[in-house]
Amino acid sequence: MNSSLHTTNASMIISWLVIAGLFLLVIFQYWEVTRYRRRFNRLLGERLGLDGEGRAPHSTQSWFVGELMLPVILLDTAKARVLSISPGAREWMAGLGVYRPETFIERQLADNDGENLSFRELKEQLSLHHRESVSFIDQVELVDDVGRTRRLAINVTSLPLACTRGDQLLVFVSGVMSETDDDTAFQKFYQLIGATLTQPSLPLALNSILSALAKTTSQPVSLSVSIYRPETDSLELTTRRDLPDALTEPLKTAAAGYGHGVHATAAILDRPVLQDLRKPSDSLPRALAAKMMAAGVTFWASWPVCGLNGQLLGTLDVYGNRPGVIDRLSGRVPLAIHLAAATLERHHAAREVQARVQSLERQALFDHLTGLYSRGKTEEAMRQAIAHAQRYKTPLALAMFDIDLFKRINDTWGHDMGDEVLRSLSNRVRQTVRGADVVGRWGGEEFLLLLPETRLEDAMLVAENIRKKVEDGNYSPVPVVTVSLGVADYQLGDTPETLVKKADEALYAAKEAGRNRVVAHTGSGYREAAS
Repeated sequence: MNSSLHTTNASMIISWLVIAGLFLLVIFQYWEVTRYRRRFNRLLGERLGLDGEGRAPHSTQSWFVGELMLPVILLDTAKARVLSISPGAREWMAGLGVYRPETFIERQLADNDGENLSFRELKEQLSLHHRESVSFIDQVELVDDVGRTRRLAINVTSLPLACTRGDQLLVFVSGVMSETDDDTAFQKFYQLIGATLTQPSLPLALNSILSALAKTTSQPVSLSVSIYRPETDSLELTTRRDLPDALTEPLKTAAAGYGHGVHATAAILDRPVLQDLRKPSDSLPRALAAKMMAAGVTFWASWPVCGLNGQLLGTLDVYGNRPGVIDRLSGRVPLAIHLAAATLERHHAAREVQARVQSLERQALFDHLTGLYSRGKTEEAMRQAIAHAQRYKTPLALAMFDIDLFKRINDTWGHDMGDEVLRSLSNRVRQTVRGADVVGRWGGEEFLLLLPETRLEDAMLVAENIRKKVEDGNYSPVPVVTVSLGVADYQLGDTPETLVKKADEALYAAKEAGRNRVVAHTGSGYREAAS
């Protein structure tokens, strides 16, 4: 009997414990939902920059959007469909004449080849920005009840929040930027893009940005862009608009450091700086502040302009005599900064490409050790010279020469001294020949000299002059350096290969005859020049 009673009591205790556990679990779940709701409200307010008028979600499911009064749309970019539309978004779109927003949005985003932004492009933008917030301007077409087509430019912000899953995307539509039949807003926008990103002149491209920014306010304001020069670690005034002439020289250059100017301070702090010049400040020299106030400028705001990898490109500066003007412009400056950064990066990249091309061209045209023409350039010049001689029946001579016993120089004094001999000898030969002559390094210690409008006899005199010039040179510690030269002239039917072969054979004959001499290929034999 007692045993049965104890068993019943234990069962009741366990049952009550289970019920209490379930009750605590329900309370915990309610607490979790409340905490998540508050977190979402805070996160949404931070990301959208709004106060968050709608109620928070109860879970990560799509239905929570239906409780928000903000104009928010939840998309599934994988399945290309609308998951949910908030009442705020429905009301906003109804004001535009759209009464079936799901169908309209999916139609707008379905065509990957159309002008409108597509689901695929949305995903690409997210992948490029590593699922961070992405803002863009989209163009849509609306057909109202009477069949009239309107084009709208809409500012859209996509927000891949932590509360969305997989390919879900939260989109906040901020409003219509313009509503015109002839698409004026987009024309102006693309005109500005074209002026900044296709203009070959950097000052003109930057001036287009400043002009567009200045037109957004009716108040008098001065603007400028200064470019950062890393080689001197300084800012250089490049473009200005309505800046008093008296300030051009004081703002021409400034060291990129704290206290050298509001723009220099903004550059070093990597954040915008607004300075009331009437108040003491260590962000710029007192003398500069006095000059600016004398010119009628009492407020100076500067924003650093940075590239994609965060490197400093320059600063965008706004000057005025009323703080309200700068405050009103500050919301419009980010677009100008983005355009300025893109413009500066494009021009920097163009300069780098041009410098690289010039470097490659120089490497292709000139020998890096001697500074003479490379073999490729020498061969090209020879083909042109032969073509000219054939067409105009003019004389052409060629001389090949190399350094006598050059291997002994390398073995005795080292390759560094051998390189120095090559450089010194090349300079002497370059100073000896005419401007119209072409001298290039053929390979190793061998050189080739093209002598346009020169007969064989005159070419032998030039070669002898080179031989003496080289022999008389000072190549310390090498006691003496000499060269052997083979000369040949162009005859009808010669090709670059046959002409070089004749000069090379003459050079071999000079070596065989004892080196340090000039031998010419006469066609029927060889003739040595008188020393």
